[in-house]
Amino acid sequence: MGEIWKVAGVQMDPVLGQKRHNLERIVDHLEGCTRSGARLVVFPECALTGYCFESLSEAAEHAEEIPGPAVEALAEGCRRLGVFAMAGMLERSGRDLFNACVLVG
Repeated sequence: MGEIWKVAGVQMDPVLGQKRHNLERIVDHLEGCTRSGARLVVFPECALTGYCFESLSEAAEHAEEIPGPAVEALAEGCRRLGVFAMAGMLERSGRDLFNACVLVG
């Protein structure tokens, strides 16, 4: 039988358009879940950026390429804690936007 992993699901209310704040909260949750033995921590859709922008142009201001600064910061937290994370974000690829989910660890 393979290794058994504890998976944690985080329910959080990201602040719309506040990536730095949301990323800090995500890392705080990673730390808490890791202390509880989780190896994989799953975050909500658009956890990084928040959800329900008024327009596509407003959403575009907060989207990032993957990899990008937010994914790199999340990956650093995962490396430091020895954990994996799945988090939703808005991805920018050229002029296109995507409701994306990243897996880092």
